[in-house]
Amino acid sequence: MALESVTHLDDLEVANPLGTDPRSEGDNHIRNVKKALKTDFPNINGVVAATPADLNLTTGITAGTVLASKFVLVDSSKKVNEWLVDNVTIDGNSITSTSGDLQLKAVSGSNLTIQDDADAAKEVTLVMSSVTSGQDRAWTFPDSDGTFIGAATTETLSNKTIAAGEFTTDLNLNDSVPIRMGTAEDSSISFDGTDLIILTDGAGASGIILDSEDNTVEIKGSGVLQATFDAGGIDLVSGDAYEINDTVVLNATTLGSAVVASSLTSTGALNGGSITSGFGSIVNGASAITTTGTVTGGVVVADNLTLDANAITSTDTNGDITITPHGTGNVVLDGVNWPQADGSANTYLKTNGSAQTSWVAGSPAAAVLTTHGDLVFQNSTPANARLAAGTDGQFLKTQGSGADPIWATVTHTPADNSVTLAKMAPGTDGNIISYDASGDPVAIATGTDGQVLTSTGAGSPPAFEDSAGGVDGITSSANATAMTISSDEEVLTPLQPSFEAYMTSTQSNVTGDGTTFTATGAIWTETRDIGSNFSNGTFTAPIAGWYGFSLLWYISGATTSHTSWANYLVLNTGAIPWNHSNHGPNLIGGNSHIQVRSYMAYLSASDTAHLVFVISGSSKVVDIIGGVNSRFSGRLLG
Repeated sequence: MALESVTHLDDLEVANPLGTDPRSEGDNHIRNVKKALKTDFPNINGVVAATPADLNLTTGITAGTVLASKFVLVDSSKKVNEWLVDNVTIDGNSITSTSGDLQLKAVSGSNLTIQDDADAAKEVTLVMSSVTSGQDRAWTFPDSDGTFIGAATTETLSNKTIAAGEFTTDLNLNDSVPIRMGTAEDSSISFDGTDLIILTDGAGASGIILDSEDNTVEIKGSGVLQATFDAGGIDLVSGDAYEINDTVVLNATTLGSAVVASSLTSTGALNGGSITSGFGSIVNGASAITTTGTVTGGVVVADNLTLDANAITSTDTNGDITITPHGTGNVVLDGVNWPQADGSANTYLKTNGSAQTSWVAGSPAAAVLTTHGDLVFQNSTPANARLAAGTDGQFLKTQGSGADPIWATVTHTPADNSVTLAKMAPGTDGNIISYDASGDPVAIATGTDGQVLTSTGAGSPPAFEDSAGGVDGITSSANATAMTISSDEEVLTPLQPSFEAYMTSTQSNVTGDGTTFTATGAIWTETRDIGSNFSNGTFTAPIAGWYGFSLLWYISGATTSHTSWANYLVLNTGAIPWNHSNHGPNLIGGNSHIQVRSYMAYLSASDTAHLVFVISGSSKVVDIIGGVNSRFSGRLLG
């Protein structure tokens, strides 16, 4: 037996079990698989719908570090080293563009405001309303250090450094005119007439940093709060949902309907939804599955016990089936309570007539036996009764049905010659008793090894003679050889009633919707019909006896929608269900499969037998394939 020692999944041998291994070792392989899964996945207690590609994204990651094509795991401070969003990098206190300008955009008609975290009244607002629609206005900084200063009147600043002061009125820029920042002017803020653009596009540019002093960044639309970034994460306003490519993937309590796979390892109580037929196995480890409803299905397997229809069977080789009630509860079989403990030796089971059994000392007959040699019999009550011991030499005599047995005395001694061979005198080992021409008993001398008893004809007893090498034949009343026994003791019965026929051509769309297909008519081609008892699918018994029948159906077109099927051998005395199933044809072979069945039935002379077949639950699309694939045969057995 090829059985590996397994702790982890990589200990499993793909080639095991071998095709030649005994089925009784199959449970050891199943336990190996369960052990490896429980060892390598100890914390899986729910559905894991992640694909292999999803799981591979979690390998080789470091908390707080963003790696290409990997999941992101924040560190203990809920941070990562950097974020790359398209061409924008957020790293530390920097928001950097890796290609082109960095744009911060506000909704049309809104302004861009930079506010002090500690004092909400301290803010800088870039007002876009003064920029002509469709115009790109640039804010160019001089190649020198300096400070912008405000002015009481409008003036044009060109390559100027504002060393001190502040803007006391709005700073208006034309559309698409950016405010450029950085020594190499590698970052800018602009408005393109529709959106506010914050861009980092120079050689020294990196990411874009939004750093709020109170750990809160709010996103609003038309002045209405839409989302908040804070120490707890991203918080959407009530009623909003997370979307990817305009598809809802998550709201406050529910995954979006478009989500068909998830890497969730645990959830709260699920109050709705369903598991479809393609969901696969549910593995919950050692956890219990609890329901107050009804569990409906085909076969229930619990460890070594299988519950199927009305049968409870054990898959443990030579294993017992133990039924143990809780505490002082009873084992109740068909309404009768069984004892709660084993009885003493030689006790028997007795009912009190009120559905309670108990162990009783002695035996059921003990109450009526009083003397050594007594016998127990059933009287007309019926009940156990005592037949007192007889006297020496008496024999037990029956008086027929309805009368008690008695002890009787032998009163007749047979006379000589009233018993063959003068009251059966001793003879020679191997002799056989026969009669001579006078009718007197005679001993046939013992033959030698291999000889056969042979008749010598009328007027003389038989004798042991050498075999003539087989029996040529036994003739019937019609003077035809009905049986032949060869020298190798092979028996042939060439005239024994038998038949075999195959379906001449495919019978299309004969069942599937509950229609019963009766396999009679000119649809059969006979290959054998001894006695001409088979015609158009119906066999007529020539004499009374036991007949053996065999069926081979080749069925095509069954689908997963079909729910039940049945074969019947129909006699004129009634239908015999050859076999049937309520689980659908797809469970025993799929779209096409072969049915092979045999049955033995007693037929009286002139009784008939033919076949019917039915599949239910869906459309009438099931075919019976013709040719040698579908055959019907029978033979008189005796």
